[in-house]
Amino acid sequence: MAKGDIDVGIPNPSILQNYLDQSEALLHEMHMSLQKPWMVAFEAMAHNPSAARDVSPLSTAEALREPIFYGGESAYNFQYEELALQKYGADNDWLNSNVGFPIDEACIVARKLGELQMQKLLGVHEAMRKTHPNE
Repeated sequence: MAKGDIDVGIPNPSILQNYLDQSEALLHEMHMSLQKPWMVAFEAMAHNPSAARDVSPLSTAEALREPIFYGGESAYNFQYEELALQKYGADNDWLNSNVGFPIDEACIVARKLGELQMQKLLGVHEAMRKTHPNE
């Protein structure tokens, strides 16, 4: 780019699709490698179900690596909910008395808002499918 002209035009659809396919393949490869610690933990839990009560494989540093470094958020939505229940569980009575709702209800509201957001996103995605790629 430093030695030549920069082309900021939109590539033709076949080149753009190739870029998308290659990017998707690389992201999938990275996702599969980052989930290996989860899979090891899940396999260990399958062989020893009582261990599942002690530690969630999704609450480890290895499980948080992908969403922290490569996601738009610092954790997956379900990890936020699990953390909120643990973090604010001891304050549940205070929350209910002073704010008017317990932490489990707050988590339900947050989960439902996330579901609504996903429904809207899927609607936009469906509308985009009917739009010409050049647009």
